[in-house]
Amino acid sequence: MLYQLSYQVIISKNEPPVKRFWAANIISIIHFSSEWGKNFGFARKAGYLGFHWGHGAKRYTKQGMRIALVGYMGSGKSTVGRLLAERLGVPFTDLDDYIVSRLGKSIPEVFAEKGEIYFRQQEHRLLKEWLQSGESGVLAVGGGTPCYAGNMELLLAQADAVCYLQVAVPELARRLRKGQESRPLIAHLDPSELPDFIGKHLFERAPFYAQAMHVLPAGTMAPEELVDRILEVVA
Repeated sequence: MLYQLSYQVIISKNEPPVKRFWAANIISIIHFSSEWGKNFGFARKAGYLGFHWGHGAKRYTKQGMRIALVGYMGSGKSTVGRLLAERLGVPFTDLDDYIVSRLGKSIPEVFAEKGEIYFRQQEHRLLKEWLQSGESGVLAVGGGTPCYAGNMELLLAQADAVCYLQVAVPELARRLRKGQESRPLIAHLDPSELPDFIGKHLFERAPFYAQAMHVLPAGTMAPEELVDRILEVVA
């Protein structure tokens, strides 16, 4: 019953953000503190994916299914997203790539020429455009996307599932050191500064990430295992 009520709070457009935030935390605790959470009320049916806890349950067809992956950079959103999309037989979209294709400029160029406020406006507009297109797909959003312009509320209201790929600071630092020079946000940092930088960012962004419908321990699973887990929780 607690799980049902919490999920209904999250998907309701009328509930205040703070209430949806705490409901998301309750669901997270249920999922990862017991097997009951994993097995509660989920079932897979041929031809559609849906939740089956009553007559008011929302059913998702493959033709209209949209799954969004959120998390800090280096959490594996693009890798897992591509594998998940392949498994489901739907397109994969990286929101940053989508923005670049629609604006005709790289993200660093947009920042340099127009500034961050303009970029965040366009990010919100194009996220909304993708969600309202009606197309099925898996979407990986930028690490900062959920934290601006009501984007997390938009994702929760219009995506069929929002999954937070949660990775601990030490593991994120280890992953990001490998390609640090290719990431403008951290390219200027000494590798020894990464843990503190990431920790500060995660502290600021955690309240947004935690609103996701499903919180997954992405730092301890291989990409294929994460795909299996996502399919379990959204099925």
